[in-house]
Amino acid sequence: MQRTQDRTARSSGDPRFRVPKVAESVLVMLEGGLELDGTVHLSPAAGDHLGRERIIDLLLSDEPFIPLTTPEGAFLVNKRRIVKLAFQDPFDAELDDAECEGARESAVEIELCGVPAHASRVRGVVRYVMPEGQGRLVDYLNKARLFYPLLAGGMVVLVSRKHTVAVRDV
Repeated sequence: MQRTQDRTARSSGDPRFRVPKVAESVLVMLEGGLELDGTVHLSPAAGDHLGRERIIDLLLSDEPFIPLTTPEGAFLVNKRRIVKLAFQDPFDAELDDAECEGARESAVEIELCGVPAHASRVRGVVRYVMPEGQGRLVDYLNKARLFYPLLAGGMVVLVSRKHTVAVRDV
């Protein structure tokens, strides 16, 4: 009888079994062009920097899937299939003011692969910090992690380097 009650408590959302998370809204575009408007859930404390876990932390973690909650239900999204992911807060892409002193900016148009033609181009500004003597956009992109940030239309867009075909100055 006690085992049944324990299982019922867990499945009914008993607070004793919940892990506290911070919800952040995102728009994800996957290979093939599927767009998912939903929420990612982040840890309130990050392991390697001050403050909460950021969306970029989630994307760069070793786990291959991220959970995404949408009005249609929950999805486990394979990070390798994410072409771009958009959200509001620059903190979530490591673009907060404290980390952007001495940053360079380049207005660009990015050609993406793996998506329909109408979604294959995105324009915005790449903001980056590089060591002295390596300040060119090409230096940054050659050293970029799996996702790099683009400021576009009031949003921050994390773009997959894997899905980037070409970058052109505009």
